[in-house]
Amino acid sequence: MNRLLTVLILLAGSAGPRWAEVSVLAGHGPAGRPMLGTAGADSLLFEDSPFGFHPARVPPDVSGGDPWAPARDMGVHWHRPVVYAFWFRCQPTDGDRAKGLFRWDRLDRSVQDVPPHINVLWNLSARFATRPGSFLPRDVEGYKKYVAAVVERYDGDGIDDAPGSPVVRYWQVENEPNLGFPPRSPESYAELLQMTYRAAKRASPRCRIVIGGVGGWVGRGPNSSLHGFRRFYLPVLKRLDGAGFDIFDYHWYGNASGEYRGYGEVHRQVRAALDEHGFSHAPIWITEMGSFSRHPRHNPPQSEQQQAADLLRRYVYPLSWGVQKIFWAFGLIEGFKHDDGYFDHTGLIYDGRGSDDRGRGVRKLAYFTYKLMTDKLEGKRFAGELAGLPPHVYAYRFIDGQESRDANAVTVLWWDWWNEPGTAEKAVALPAQGTLHVTSAITAGDGTRRSWVLRAHKGRMRITLGKAPLLVERPIHPVPTHPQGNQAPEPLEGDRP
Repeated sequence: MNRLLTVLILLAGSAGPRWAEVSVLAGHGPAGRPMLGTAGADSLLFEDSPFGFHPARVPPDVSGGDPWAPARDMGVHWHRPVVYAFWFRCQPTDGDRAKGLFRWDRLDRSVQDVPPHINVLWNLSARFATRPGSFLPRDVEGYKKYVAAVVERYDGDGIDDAPGSPVVRYWQVENEPNLGFPPRSPESYAELLQMTYRAAKRASPRCRIVIGGVGGWVGRGPNSSLHGFRRFYLPVLKRLDGAGFDIFDYHWYGNASGEYRGYGEVHRQVRAALDEHGFSHAPIWITEMGSFSRHPRHNPPQSEQQQAADLLRRYVYPLSWGVQKIFWAFGLIEGFKHDDGYFDHTGLIYDGRGSDDRGRGVRKLAYFTYKLMTDKLEGKRFAGELAGLPPHVYAYRFIDGQESRDANAVTVLWWDWWNEPGTAEKAVALPAQGTLHVTSAITAGDGTRRSWVLRAHKGRMRITLGKAPLLVERPIHPVPTHPQGNQAPEPLEGDRP
């Protein structure tokens, strides 16, 4: 049961300050699972961590020769490879398929160097070997043998394993099947899911099958992901009737000025549909989540500060709905089609190409925000949202594991300032005794964190909100204290409207 917490909000306006009382700690969905995998000898390291990237690997030249160094530094525990485990990569010819011959070298290279603290979600695909207008392979039995062989090779059970026994337990079937031209039928995709699920489970009962993620943009129009979900995925769910995948995936992109929040309505509809059609057991992941910085083609510019603040919102808000995994995309380093488009600017390390690039290997502010987020939230679970806050102010509480005590709780607090263009800041006053440790989600350019201790005054503690979200917790190590004891230091450029 969530604890009751009373919060006083100081609303600054022309009529002078007034106080609004907040008296409920509520959540959208179930209180989250622990975010750190520790249960059972069969668990993968950090299997319950929500923090992933598509992809997490970077070119060695931007990371001192180690392609996993940035992911390790940032606390990333999930990797979705950019190159899928395509059927044609291990059986490139009809002759190979006829003889049952697998050529594993290319697939093995894709996962042989993944560190043990990073788990892999890998896509299975029959691309270039399907029937016209269908997801179904021309050779159904050959496809089943491919699925079984791949899943067995990377299940780490010591039988027919790849060299070094790299473990891949999570497999995704195709990607964004609702997109593509010409369109293919949801009925054929449902059938593909069923045959993939059965073949994979026979090879390794511990494996988990993830449905191909819902593609599209924000909003409700014909190009929106929600339209795609209704048009394509609802028929798939009806046909499957509760069997054919273990995990549902929904992709969510958009701008850094509030489109993160549209995910709430999406989640409500998706969760209801899953429950209605026999998939109440299936958690929801977001294996592609992102926004950009600088100025990609056909998009208005966004600053590094905006991207960094949006990144934290885009993780915390879906976690509050019960989403289990979120993979930032695309990807840890910039670069997609290299045409200066949206996805060439979503990465958190510059690749040295495109408009407004600050140099190959330079870390963006969002890189350091991601690292701060994992430092503060890894191992914790969502415990509730503070209800009754004034418009456009949100606070989400995370606590350790299954513990109900709040000694180590972290509250992530922000104000969606773009909805109030005439207001410079808002001050949140918390009834408290002693001190609280406050950290801005926006660091200095070199990653230096901006933290301070606030001391309560007459049972109240005031926190001023600008553009940067804040993380509030009890102090663990000594940090600077503002001379007045109840004010934040001056914000960095871009922190205020």
